[in-house]
Amino acid sequence: MDIIEIKKKLNANVNHIKKKFQVKEMSVLVSLPKGGHLYEDSDIDILVSFNKSSKIFNYMRLKYYLENLLGKVDW
Repeated sequence: MDIIEIKKKLNANVNHIKKKFQVKEMSVLVSLPKGGHLYEDSDIDILVSFNKSSKIFNYMRLKYYLENLLGKVDW
């Protein structure tokens, strides 16, 4: 899955994610190698900021949700 597909999936689900998991903000970060090409094994990071009232349980639930949505997710 490429960065465009990931962003589309996250954007389509962002309101649900924010409400269900008490997420304040989410950003997708990509480190591109020289030449600017995203390879199959390129690292894509998702930076998540939770609301102050959020608990660790929401972190774990979000982890599993994103794995189902996007495939493999490293934490």
